[in-house]
Amino acid sequence: MTESTVYFATNRMPLGDPPRTFLNRPTSFGDGTALRFGKALVAHPDRPVNEADDDLLRRIKLMVADERGHADAADGAPLLGSAAIYDEMAAEAAKGRDILVFVHGYWNSFPASIAGAAYVHHQLMAGRRTAYGPGAEHPPWVLFAFCWPSYDRLVKYIDEKERADKSGEAAARIIRSTAERLAPSSSLLTEAKALEQRAEKIRQLGGDPQIADSLIANAALLRKSHKAAPPCGVRIHLLAHSMGNRVVDGAMRALAADPEPERFALFDQVILTGSDVPANALEDRSRMGLISRLSRGVTVYHSSSDKALGLSDILSFQPGRLGQEGPADMRLLSTKVRSVDVDAVVRSDWDKVDHWYHSMNRAVRTDIAAVLTGKPQQFGSRRSLIRDRQYKLLSSH
Repeated sequence: MTESTVYFATNRMPLGDPPRTFLNRPTSFGDGTALRFGKALVAHPDRPVNEADDDLLRRIKLMVADERGHADAADGAPLLGSAAIYDEMAAEAAKGRDILVFVHGYWNSFPASIAGAAYVHHQLMAGRRTAYGPGAEHPPWVLFAFCWPSYDRLVKYIDEKERADKSGEAAARIIRSTAERLAPSSSLLTEAKALEQRAEKIRQLGGDPQIADSLIANAALLRKSHKAAPPCGVRIHLLAHSMGNRVVDGAMRALAADPEPERFALFDQVILTGSDVPANALEDRSRMGLISRLSRGVTVYHSSSDKALGLSDILSFQPGRLGQEGPADMRLLSTKVRSVDVDAVVRSDWDKVDHWYHSMNRAVRTDIAAVLTGKPQQFGSRRSLIRDRQYKLLSSH
């Protein structure tokens, strides 16, 4: 029997102690952004998510980390469950694996979000084999899912948007904690900012200008070192699907309020697919557009035949979705942003109303796997450059 490990964080309400699942509503702790961490072993990750929650839970062995704190065996210091989960992911990444963060979309219960993440991971592995042939025995990605409190009913679209926006604050907390535990280079920006503040205070008080200049010079060296360092101690990628893009938008809005948002530059590649946000969402650098400053590259996959986004277009009263049209004006975006039109390869009978093509369509998942590996240019026969940084996907071969 095949089995997949899904590490996760969620701001859903737990059911039971220890939790045996999580409900379709936000946690009541704090402001609804309190997080629980854990991991799940998913049997048959190659199976599409089309089962009832009870059936899905029978395929999931859930292990939720205890956040009440206990003594660490090494030094007796308190250790939270979230720290243990980060340590386990870091140990897996130390084996030469990247971390893939997945943010699910609209209409997902907790079991569906876990099983769905495992399915996406399995399908991307299939895409990697298509691109590169049989690979290593172990998957190249450590899977980490953010399971925000989506409804499990189709009729709650407007409420769902509000939950996604609010969950962005919880996602920002995950990014901050990941920077603290997995990205040591982020501390360089904090040190640089402190030196610059000291220099400014010296100048305001009429102190020795040479000391102030020396502090500024040292701060500049720290910033240069941070820029040259990897975004993280390990390579971390982000894949957001559908309304999960609103969660990313909310996270970027929360991080933009930080005086040094660049210290959260964790991501290598960011994949935005079926994006249920306005087509101009990436233009605002104080919101979703910040993601290009926190990553090495951003790829937007879009399809004009995405029927789910067509419905969203009507319900949101904001015509034009990023996942249907692609970026509204590439000239206004960072040069890190690429867009890929997948209209030529998606088919409704294969791709569930053309909205789940990131996992169900062979051509798209192969292209995504190539982007995550950092070598999409090796597959030029599958892509056609139609305009600067804008591509059209042609085939799966």
